[in-house]
Amino acid sequence: MKRITKVPLNLAQQTKKKRVAAYARVSVETERTHHSLGTQITYYNELIRLNPAWEFAGIYYDEGISGTSRENRDGFNRLIKDAEAGRIDIILTKSISRFARNTIDLLKTIRHLKEIGVEVRFEKENLSTFGMEGEFWITVLASFAEEEVQSIRRNVKWGIRKRFKQGLMHGGSQIYGYRWVDGNYVIVPEEAEVVRHIFANYLAGISAEKTAKELKGIKAFRGGDFDDATIRGMLGNITYTGNLLLQKKFYTDDIEHRKIKNNGELPQYYVENSHEPIIDMATFEKVQKRIAERRKELYFRDPSIPIYPYTGKIICGNCGKNYIRCGRDGWCCSSKKYHKACDGINLNEKMLEKITEGMDFTKIEVAGDELLITLSDGKSVTKKYISTARADYWADSRNVEKHRRCLAKGKRASKYTGLLKCTNCGEYFCHRKNEAKGLDYWRCKGARRPMPCSNWNLKTSLLESLIPETEGIERIDVSDGILSVNYESGGRKEIAWKEE
Repeated sequence: MKRITKVPLNLAQQTKKKRVAAYARVSVETERTHHSLGTQITYYNELIRLNPAWEFAGIYYDEGISGTSRENRDGFNRLIKDAEAGRIDIILTKSISRFARNTIDLLKTIRHLKEIGVEVRFEKENLSTFGMEGEFWITVLASFAEEEVQSIRRNVKWGIRKRFKQGLMHGGSQIYGYRWVDGNYVIVPEEAEVVRHIFANYLAGISAEKTAKELKGIKAFRGGDFDDATIRGMLGNITYTGNLLLQKKFYTDDIEHRKIKNNGELPQYYVENSHEPIIDMATFEKVQKRIAERRKELYFRDPSIPIYPYTGKIICGNCGKNYIRCGRDGWCCSSKKYHKACDGINLNEKMLEKITEGMDFTKIEVAGDELLITLSDGKSVTKKYISTARADYWADSRNVEKHRRCLAKGKRASKYTGLLKCTNCGEYFCHRKNEAKGLDYWRCKGARRPMPCSNWNLKTSLLESLIPETEGIERIDVSDGILSVNYESGGRKEIAWKEE
Protein backbone atom coordinates (compact mmCIF):
# COMPACT_ATOMS: atom_id res chain seq x y z
CA MET A 1 0.00 0.00 0.00
CA LYS A 2 1.30 3.46 -0.92
CA ARG A 3 2.49 5.62 1.95
CA ILE A 4 2.24 9.39 1.57
CA THR A 5 4.12 11.75 3.89
CA LYS A 6 3.61 15.50 3.85
CA VAL A 7 6.90 17.41 3.60
CA PRO A 8 6.73 20.48 5.87
CA LEU A 9 7.71 23.91 4.55
CA ASN A 10 11.26 25.02 5.20
CA LEU A 11 10.33 28.02 7.34
CA ALA A 12 13.96 28.90 8.01
CA GLN A 13 14.56 29.26 4.27
CA GLN A 14 11.36 31.27 3.79
CA THR A 15 12.11 33.70 6.58
CA LYS A 16 15.71 34.30 5.55
CA LYS A 17 16.19 38.00 4.87
CA LYS A 18 17.02 39.16 1.37
CA ARG A 19 20.30 41.05 1.03
CA VAL A 20 19.35 44.25 -0.76
CA ALA A 21 21.68 46.85 -2.31
CA ALA A 22 20.94 50.02 -4.26
CA TYR A 23 22.68 51.75 -7.16
CA ALA A 24 22.53 55.52 -7.71
CA ARG A 25 24.13 57.65 -10.42
CA VAL A 26 24.05 61.30 -11.39
CA SER A 27 25.60 62.71 -14.55
CA VAL A 28 26.98 66.18 -15.12
CA GLU A 29 24.73 66.55 -18.17
CA THR A 30 21.45 66.69 -16.25
CA GLU A 31 22.14 66.78 -12.50
CA ARG A 32 24.98 69.09 -11.63
CA THR A 33 24.70 69.25 -7.86
CA HIS A 34 25.83 66.84 -5.17
CA HIS A 35 22.39 67.27 -3.59
CA SER A 36 20.72 64.92 -6.12
CA LEU A 37 23.11 62.07 -5.32
CA GLY A 38 22.81 62.66 -1.58
CA THR A 39 19.01 62.53 -1.85
CA GLN A 40 19.12 59.17 -3.65
CA ILE A 41 21.52 57.67 -1.10
CA THR A 42 19.41 58.83 1.86
CA TYR A 43 16.22 57.52 0.24
CA TYR A 44 17.61 54.03 -0.41
CA ASN A 45 19.22 53.85 3.04
CA GLU A 46 15.87 54.38 4.70
CA LEU A 47 13.90 52.23 2.22
CA ILE A 48 16.09 49.15 2.77
CA ARG A 49 16.63 49.46 6.52
CA LEU A 50 12.93 50.01 7.29
CA ASN A 51 11.88 46.79 5.50
CA PRO A 52 11.98 43.92 8.07
CA ALA A 53 12.33 41.33 5.29
CA TRP A 54 15.49 42.95 3.91
CA GLU A 55 19.09 43.05 5.05
CA PHE A 56 21.12 46.12 4.08
CA ALA A 57 23.85 45.15 1.59
CA GLY A 58 25.18 48.61 0.74
CA ILE A 59 24.69 51.67 -1.48
CA TYR A 60 26.79 51.86 -4.66
CA TYR A 61 27.02 55.07 -6.65
CA ASP A 62 28.82 57.00 -9.39
CA GLU A 63 28.91 60.78 -9.65
CA GLY A 64 29.45 62.81 -12.82
CA ILE A 65 29.95 59.65 -14.91
CA SER A 66 28.30 58.74 -18.22
CA GLY A 67 25.88 55.83 -18.15
CA THR A 68 26.45 54.76 -21.75
CA SER A 69 29.42 52.56 -20.90
CA ARG A 70 30.66 50.58 -17.88
CA GLU A 71 34.15 52.01 -18.30
CA ASN A 72 35.15 54.24 -15.35
CA ARG A 73 31.91 53.45 -13.47
CA ASP A 74 33.73 52.23 -10.37
CA GLY A 75 30.64 52.06 -8.18
CA PHE A 76 28.70 50.04 -10.75
CA ASN A 77 31.59 47.66 -11.34
CA ARG A 78 31.98 47.06 -7.58
CA LEU A 79 28.25 46.34 -7.39
CA ILE A 80 28.51 43.66 -10.10
CA LYS A 81 31.60 42.08 -8.47
CA ASP A 82 29.85 41.88 -5.09
CA ALA A 83 26.78 40.38 -6.75
CA GLU A 84 28.99 37.76 -8.44
CA ALA A 85 30.57 37.03 -5.05
CA GLY A 86 27.12 36.13 -3.66
CA ARG A 87 26.76 39.13 -1.33
CA ILE A 88 23.57 40.55 -2.93
CA ASP A 89 20.10 39.12 -3.68
CA ILE A 90 18.24 42.23 -4.92
CA ILE A 91 19.46 45.46 -6.55
CA LEU A 92 17.26 48.56 -6.43
CA THR A 93 17.76 51.46 -8.83
CA LYS A 94 15.79 54.57 -9.74
CA SER A 95 15.30 53.84 -13.43
CA ILE A 96 16.68 52.03 -16.46
CA SER A 97 18.48 55.21 -17.54
CA ARG A 98 20.31 55.32 -14.17
CA PHE A 99 21.43 51.70 -14.54
CA ALA A 100 22.54 51.89 -18.19
CA ARG A 101 21.63 53.74 -21.38
CA ASN A 102 23.36 51.34 -23.72
CA THR A 103 20.77 48.65 -24.55
CA ILE A 104 23.35 45.96 -25.37
CA ASP A 105 25.28 46.45 -22.12
CA LEU A 106 22.06 46.60 -20.10
CA LEU A 107 20.66 43.32 -21.44
CA LYS A 108 24.01 41.59 -21.07
CA THR A 109 24.29 42.75 -17.44
CA ILE A 110 20.74 41.93 -16.30
CA ARG A 111 20.87 38.50 -17.98
CA HIS A 112 24.13 37.74 -16.23
CA LEU A 113 22.70 38.86 -12.88
CA LYS A 114 19.57 36.78 -13.47
CA GLU A 115 21.70 33.70 -14.17
CA ILE A 116 23.44 34.06 -10.80
CA GLY A 117 20.15 34.61 -8.99
CA VAL A 118 20.27 38.39 -8.51
CA GLU A 119 17.10 40.40 -9.15
CA VAL A 120 17.16 44.01 -10.40
CA ARG A 121 14.17 46.28 -9.69
CA PHE A 122 13.62 49.54 -11.61
CA GLU A 123 11.42 51.80 -9.51
CA LYS A 124 10.33 54.40 -12.05
CA GLU A 125 9.22 51.78 -14.60
CA ASN A 126 7.92 49.41 -11.86
CA LEU A 127 9.74 46.48 -13.49
CA SER A 128 11.68 43.51 -12.15
CA THR A 129 14.06 41.25 -14.04
CA PHE A 130 12.32 38.32 -12.33
CA GLY A 131 8.91 39.41 -13.69
CA MET A 132 7.02 37.52 -16.40
CA GLU A 133 7.61 40.05 -19.19
CA GLY A 134 10.34 42.04 -17.49
CA GLU A 135 13.05 41.62 -20.12
CA PHE A 136 10.74 42.55 -23.01
CA TRP A 137 9.69 45.85 -21.47
CA ILE A 138 13.21 46.58 -20.21
CA THR A 139 14.52 46.15 -23.78
CA VAL A 140 11.89 48.52 -25.17
CA LEU A 141 12.37 51.18 -22.49
CA ALA A 142 16.19 50.91 -22.62
CA SER A 143 16.07 51.66 -26.34
CA PHE A 144 14.11 54.84 -25.58
CA ALA A 145 16.61 55.75 -22.84
CA GLU A 146 19.52 55.23 -25.23
CA GLU A 147 17.93 57.46 -27.85
CA GLU A 148 17.19 60.05 -25.18
CA VAL A 149 20.81 60.34 -24.06
CA GLN A 150 22.00 60.57 -27.66
CA SER A 151 19.50 63.35 -28.28
CA ILE A 152 20.70 65.21 -25.16
CA ARG A 153 24.31 64.86 -26.26
CA ARG A 154 23.56 66.14 -29.75
CA ASN A 155 21.84 69.19 -28.26
CA VAL A 156 24.72 69.81 -25.84
CA LYS A 157 27.29 69.50 -28.64
CA TRP A 158 25.30 71.91 -30.81
CA GLY A 159 25.23 74.45 -27.96
CA ILE A 160 28.97 74.11 -27.28
CA ARG A 161 29.90 74.53 -30.95
CA LYS A 162 27.63 77.55 -31.26
CA ARG A 163 29.49 79.16 -28.32
CA PHE A 164 32.82 78.33 -29.97
CA LYS A 165 31.73 80.13 -33.15
CA GLN A 166 31.00 83.17 -30.98
CA GLY A 167 34.47 82.93 -29.39
CA LEU A 168 33.08 81.83 -26.02
CA MET A 169 34.48 79.09 -23.78
CA HIS A 170 32.26 76.23 -22.62
CA GLY A 171 33.26 76.39 -18.98
CA GLY A 172 36.93 76.77 -18.23
CA SER A 173 39.49 74.05 -18.94
CA GLN A 174 41.64 73.42 -15.88
CA ILE A 175 45.06 74.96 -16.46
CA TYR A 176 47.95 75.58 -14.10
CA GLY A 177 48.51 79.30 -13.53
CA TYR A 178 44.84 80.30 -13.91
CA ARG A 179 41.50 79.81 -12.21
CA TRP A 180 38.15 80.06 -13.99
CA VAL A 181 36.17 82.82 -12.24
CA ASP A 182 32.86 84.26 -13.50
CA GLY A 183 33.46 83.16 -17.09
CA ASN A 184 37.10 84.34 -17.33
CA TYR A 185 40.61 83.09 -16.65
CA VAL A 186 42.16 84.86 -13.63
CA ILE A 187 45.91 84.62 -12.97
CA VAL A 188 47.17 82.87 -9.81
CA PRO A 189 50.40 84.89 -9.10
CA GLU A 190 52.51 82.18 -7.43
CA GLU A 191 51.61 79.62 -10.14
CA ALA A 192 52.26 82.18 -12.89
CA GLU A 193 55.85 82.51 -11.62
CA VAL A 194 56.32 78.76 -12.03
CA VAL A 195 54.96 78.96 -15.60
CA ARG A 196 57.40 81.78 -16.47
CA HIS A 197 60.25 79.77 -14.93
CA ILE A 198 59.38 76.76 -17.12
CA PHE A 199 59.43 78.84 -20.32
CA ALA A 200 62.66 80.63 -19.29
CA ASN A 201 64.35 77.31 -18.54
CA TYR A 202 63.49 75.90 -21.94
CA LEU A 203 64.90 78.94 -23.74
CA ALA A 204 68.04 78.60 -21.60
CA GLY A 205 68.52 75.07 -22.94
CA ILE A 206 67.31 73.24 -19.82
CA SER A 207 65.30 70.12 -20.70
CA ALA A 208 61.78 69.39 -19.48
CA GLU A 209 63.16 66.44 -17.46
CA LYS A 210 65.61 68.67 -15.56
CA THR A 211 62.96 71.33 -14.98
CA ALA A 212 60.64 68.66 -13.54
CA LYS A 213 63.37 67.69 -11.06
CA GLU A 214 63.85 71.35 -10.12
CA LEU A 215 60.12 71.64 -9.38
CA LYS A 216 60.00 68.55 -7.17
CA GLY A 217 57.90 69.42 -4.14
CA ILE A 218 55.79 71.99 -6.01
CA LYS A 219 52.39 70.52 -6.79
CA ALA A 220 50.86 70.66 -10.26
CA PHE A 221 47.19 71.54 -10.78
CA ARG A 222 45.79 68.15 -9.74
CA GLY A 223 48.07 67.81 -6.72
CA GLY A 224 50.73 65.54 -8.23
CA ASP A 225 54.35 66.32 -9.04
CA PHE A 226 55.40 67.93 -12.32
CA ASP A 227 56.79 65.50 -14.88
CA ASP A 228 58.38 66.08 -18.28
CA ALA A 229 55.15 65.29 -20.16
CA THR A 230 53.22 67.91 -18.16
CA ILE A 231 55.89 70.52 -18.80
CA ARG A 232 55.97 69.81 -22.54
CA GLY A 233 52.21 70.24 -22.64
CA MET A 234 52.51 73.60 -20.89
CA LEU A 235 55.21 74.77 -23.31
CA GLY A 236 52.83 74.23 -26.23
CA ASN A 237 49.71 75.73 -24.61
CA ILE A 238 48.83 79.00 -26.32
CA THR A 239 46.38 79.89 -23.51
CA TYR A 240 49.35 81.29 -21.54
CA THR A 241 49.65 84.08 -24.14
CA GLY A 242 46.17 85.46 -23.34
CA ASN A 243 44.65 83.89 -26.45
CA LEU A 244 42.40 80.85 -26.84
CA LEU A 245 42.24 78.03 -29.38
CA LEU A 246 38.79 76.48 -29.08
CA GLN A 247 37.74 72.90 -29.92
CA LYS A 248 41.22 71.41 -29.60
CA LYS A 249 39.54 68.12 -28.63
CA PHE A 250 36.14 66.56 -29.21
CA TYR A 251 34.11 63.53 -28.18
CA THR A 252 33.60 60.52 -30.43
CA ASP A 253 30.21 58.88 -31.11
CA ASP A 254 27.44 58.71 -28.53
CA ILE A 255 28.19 55.18 -27.38
CA GLU A 256 31.98 55.26 -26.88
CA HIS A 257 32.00 58.94 -25.86
CA ARG A 258 35.83 59.21 -25.81
CA LYS A 259 37.63 62.55 -25.94
CA ILE A 260 40.25 62.68 -28.70
CA LYS A 261 42.52 65.31 -30.25
CA ASN A 262 41.03 67.37 -33.09
CA ASN A 263 43.34 66.79 -36.04
CA GLY A 264 41.15 68.66 -38.53
CA GLU A 265 37.99 66.58 -38.22
CA LEU A 266 36.14 69.67 -36.87
CA PRO A 267 36.80 73.42 -37.27
CA GLN A 268 38.81 75.27 -34.59
CA TYR A 269 38.37 78.90 -33.48
CA TYR A 270 41.17 81.27 -32.44
CA VAL A 271 40.18 84.01 -29.96
CA GLU A 272 42.67 86.86 -29.45
CA ASN A 273 43.09 88.85 -26.21
CA SER A 274 40.51 86.80 -24.34
CA HIS A 275 42.25 87.09 -20.94
CA GLU A 276 45.41 88.41 -19.22
CA PRO A 277 48.60 86.71 -20.48
CA ILE A 278 51.29 85.05 -18.34
CA ILE A 279 53.73 84.67 -21.26
CA ASP A 280 54.13 87.27 -24.01
CA MET A 281 53.62 86.11 -27.59
CA ALA A 282 57.26 86.75 -28.54
CA THR A 283 58.50 84.35 -25.83
CA PHE A 284 55.91 81.73 -26.78
CA GLU A 285 56.91 81.88 -30.45
CA LYS A 286 60.61 81.56 -29.54
CA VAL A 287 59.79 78.42 -27.56
CA GLN A 288 57.76 76.95 -30.45
CA LYS A 289 60.64 77.68 -32.83
CA ARG A 290 63.11 76.00 -30.46
CA ILE A 291 60.80 72.97 -30.14
CA ALA A 292 60.59 72.69 -33.95
CA GLU A 293 64.38 72.94 -34.28
CA ARG A 294 64.86 70.37 -31.57
CA ARG A 295 62.41 68.04 -33.31
CA LYS A 296 64.34 68.34 -36.56
CA GLU A 297 67.60 67.50 -34.78
CA LEU A 298 66.15 64.49 -33.02
CA TYR A 299 64.05 63.24 -35.90
CA PHE A 300 66.87 63.47 -38.43
CA ARG A 301 65.13 66.40 -40.15
CA ASP A 302 62.04 64.25 -40.79
CA PRO A 303 59.25 64.76 -38.20
CA SER A 304 57.53 61.54 -39.28
CA ILE A 305 60.43 59.41 -38.01
CA PRO A 306 60.47 58.97 -34.20
CA ILE A 307 63.67 59.07 -32.15
CA TYR A 308 63.32 55.35 -31.45
CA PRO A 309 61.45 52.79 -33.58
CA TYR A 310 58.97 52.10 -30.75
CA THR A 311 58.26 55.72 -29.71
CA GLY A 312 54.52 56.33 -29.49
CA LYS A 313 53.70 52.79 -30.63
CA ILE A 314 53.60 50.80 -27.38
CA ILE A 315 50.39 51.10 -25.33
CA CYS A 316 49.87 49.74 -21.81
CA GLY A 317 46.89 47.37 -21.71
CA ASN A 318 46.41 48.06 -17.99
CA CYS A 319 46.01 51.85 -17.93
CA GLY A 320 46.07 52.93 -21.60
CA LYS A 321 49.18 55.12 -21.24
CA ASN A 322 52.12 55.10 -23.66
CA TYR A 323 55.31 53.22 -22.95
CA ILE A 324 58.43 55.39 -22.77
CA ARG A 325 62.11 54.59 -23.01
CA CYS A 326 63.70 53.69 -19.67
CA GLY A 327 67.45 53.36 -19.41
CA ARG A 328 69.60 52.30 -22.34
CA ASP A 329 67.43 49.59 -23.84
CA GLY A 330 64.24 49.33 -21.80
CA TRP A 331 60.61 50.44 -22.20
CA CYS A 332 58.14 50.96 -19.36
CA CYS A 333 54.63 52.32 -18.81
CA SER A 334 54.77 56.11 -18.25
CA SER A 335 52.14 55.87 -15.50
CA LYS A 336 54.24 53.25 -13.74
CA LYS A 337 57.43 55.33 -13.98
CA TYR A 338 56.08 58.74 -12.97
CA HIS A 339 53.07 57.97 -10.77
CA LYS A 340 53.68 54.39 -9.52
CA ALA A 341 50.06 53.81 -10.56
CA CYS A 342 50.40 50.80 -12.87
CA ASP A 343 51.94 47.33 -12.71
CA GLY A 344 52.47 46.85 -16.45
CA ILE A 345 55.57 44.79 -17.26
CA ASN A 346 58.83 46.37 -18.45
CA LEU A 347 60.06 45.46 -21.94
CA ASN A 348 63.57 44.88 -23.24
CA GLU A 349 64.25 46.50 -26.63
CA LYS A 350 66.42 43.65 -27.93
CA MET A 351 63.65 41.18 -27.12
CA LEU A 352 61.13 43.49 -28.86
CA GLU A 353 63.36 43.61 -31.95
CA LYS A 354 63.40 39.80 -32.10
CA ILE A 355 59.62 39.58 -31.73
CA THR A 356 58.82 42.29 -34.30
CA GLU A 357 61.57 41.42 -36.79
CA GLY A 358 60.24 41.76 -40.34
CA MET A 359 56.91 43.22 -39.20
CA ASP A 360 55.50 46.53 -40.47
CA PHE A 361 53.52 47.44 -37.36
CA THR A 362 51.65 50.54 -36.17
CA LYS A 363 50.85 49.64 -32.55
CA ILE A 364 51.84 47.20 -29.80
CA GLU A 365 49.45 46.74 -26.87
CA VAL A 366 50.96 45.10 -23.78
CA ALA A 367 48.42 42.79 -22.12
CA GLY A 368 50.06 40.90 -19.27
CA ASP A 369 52.82 38.83 -20.84
CA GLU A 370 51.29 39.04 -24.33
CA LEU A 371 51.92 41.63 -27.06
CA LEU A 372 48.95 42.42 -29.33
CA ILE A 373 50.64 43.75 -32.47
CA THR A 374 48.60 45.73 -35.01
CA LEU A 375 50.12 45.59 -38.51
CA SER A 376 49.97 48.37 -41.10
CA ASP A 377 47.52 46.35 -43.21
CA GLY A 378 45.02 46.31 -40.33
CA LYS A 379 45.64 42.70 -39.31
CA SER A 380 46.86 41.82 -35.83
CA VAL A 381 49.02 39.11 -34.30
CA THR A 382 49.59 38.05 -30.69
CA LYS A 383 53.08 37.21 -29.44
CA LYS A 384 54.19 35.88 -26.07
CA TYR A 385 56.75 38.10 -24.34
CA ILE A 386 59.42 36.18 -22.44
CA SER A 387 60.86 38.43 -19.76
CA THR A 388 64.63 38.82 -19.59
CA ALA A 389 64.44 40.49 -16.18
CA ARG A 390 66.77 38.87 -13.69
CA ALA A 391 63.95 37.93 -11.33
CA ASP A 392 62.21 36.01 -14.13
CA TYR A 393 65.26 34.77 -16.02
CA TRP A 394 67.19 33.42 -13.07
CA ALA A 395 65.88 29.84 -13.08
CA ASP A 396 66.40 27.32 -10.27
CA SER A 397 69.24 25.56 -12.11
CA ARG A 398 71.08 28.88 -12.50
CA ASN A 399 70.76 29.62 -8.80
CA VAL A 400 72.18 26.19 -7.93
CA GLU A 401 75.04 26.64 -10.41
CA LYS A 402 75.88 30.05 -8.97
CA HIS A 403 75.81 28.54 -5.49
CA ARG A 404 78.23 25.76 -6.51
CA ARG A 405 80.67 28.23 -8.15
CA CYS A 406 80.72 30.41 -5.05
CA LEU A 407 81.55 27.43 -2.81
CA ALA A 408 84.23 26.21 -5.24
CA LYS A 409 85.92 29.64 -5.23
CA GLY A 410 85.86 29.81 -1.46
CA LYS A 411 83.51 32.80 -1.39
CA ARG A 412 81.44 33.49 1.71
CA ALA A 413 78.35 31.63 0.52
CA SER A 414 76.28 29.49 2.83
CA LYS A 415 75.39 25.96 1.81
CA TYR A 416 71.75 27.12 1.67
CA THR A 417 72.45 30.03 -0.73
CA GLY A 418 70.28 29.82 -3.85
CA LEU A 419 68.28 26.85 -2.58
CA LEU A 420 65.49 28.30 -0.40
CA LYS A 421 62.51 29.40 -2.53
CA CYS A 422 59.32 31.02 -1.23
CA THR A 423 56.09 29.34 -2.36
CA ASN A 424 54.11 32.55 -1.64
CA CYS A 425 55.81 34.94 -4.06
CA GLY A 426 58.39 32.88 -5.96
CA GLU A 427 61.39 34.85 -4.63
CA TYR A 428 64.49 33.25 -3.05
CA PHE A 429 65.56 33.65 0.55
CA CYS A 430 68.66 35.70 1.36
CA HIS A 431 70.99 35.35 4.33
CA ARG A 432 70.89 37.90 7.17
CA LYS A 433 73.56 37.80 9.86
CA ASN A 434 74.46 40.23 12.66
CA GLU A 435 76.98 38.79 15.09
CA ALA A 436 76.74 41.78 17.46
CA LYS A 437 72.99 41.19 17.92
CA GLY A 438 73.25 37.42 17.68
CA LEU A 439 71.07 37.24 14.56
CA ASP A 440 71.50 34.53 11.92
CA TYR A 441 68.47 33.86 9.74
CA TRP A 442 67.08 33.64 6.19
CA ARG A 443 64.50 36.09 4.86
CA CYS A 444 62.34 36.05 1.69
CA LYS A 445 63.41 38.75 -0.81
CA GLY A 446 59.73 39.42 -1.47
CA ALA A 447 59.58 41.18 1.91
CA ARG A 448 61.16 44.22 0.19
CA ARG A 449 58.37 44.63 -2.36
CA PRO A 450 55.81 47.50 -2.17
CA MET A 451 53.27 44.79 -1.27
CA PRO A 452 55.57 42.69 0.97
CA CYS A 453 55.46 38.91 1.05
CA SER A 454 54.10 37.50 4.31
CA ASN A 455 56.42 34.50 4.39
CA TRP A 456 58.43 33.60 7.46
CA ASN A 457 62.03 34.08 8.59
CA LEU A 458 64.01 30.86 8.97
CA LYS A 459 66.78 30.61 11.57
CA THR A 460 69.99 29.04 10.30
CA SER A 461 70.15 26.84 13.41
CA LEU A 462 66.71 25.41 12.53
CA LEU A 463 67.80 24.68 8.93
CA GLU A 464 70.96 22.93 10.11
CA SER A 465 68.98 20.73 12.47
CA LEU A 466 66.49 19.73 9.77
CA ILE A 467 68.68 19.67 6.63
CA PRO A 468 72.33 19.34 7.74
CA GLU A 469 73.60 18.43 4.23
CA THR A 470 72.67 20.10 0.93
CA GLU A 471 74.74 17.99 -1.48
CA GLY A 472 72.46 16.76 -4.30
CA ILE A 473 69.63 19.17 -3.43
CA GLU A 474 68.28 21.26 -6.31
CA ARG A 475 65.77 23.41 -4.43
CA ILE A 476 64.00 23.75 -1.08
CA ASP A 477 60.44 25.13 -1.29
CA VAL A 478 59.46 27.00 1.87
CA SER A 479 55.78 27.11 2.84
CA ASP A 480 53.78 27.34 6.06
CA GLY A 481 55.07 24.51 8.25
CA ILE A 482 56.60 22.48 5.37
CA LEU A 483 60.05 22.42 3.74
CA SER A 484 59.80 20.54 0.42
CA VAL A 485 63.25 19.27 -0.52
CA ASN A 486 63.68 18.67 -4.28
CA TYR A 487 66.67 16.51 -5.22
CA GLU A 488 68.68 16.68 -8.45
CA SER A 489 67.91 12.99 -8.97
CA GLY A 490 64.20 13.82 -9.16
CA GLY A 491 63.20 12.72 -5.65
CA ARG A 492 61.28 14.86 -3.18
CA LYS A 493 60.92 14.87 0.60
CA GLU A 494 58.73 17.00 2.85
CA ILE A 495 59.92 18.06 6.31
CA ALA A 496 57.65 19.64 8.89
CA TRP A 497 58.98 22.72 10.70
CA LYS A 498 57.84 25.39 13.10
CA GLU A 499 59.36 28.61 14.39
CA GLU A 500 61.61 28.21 17.40
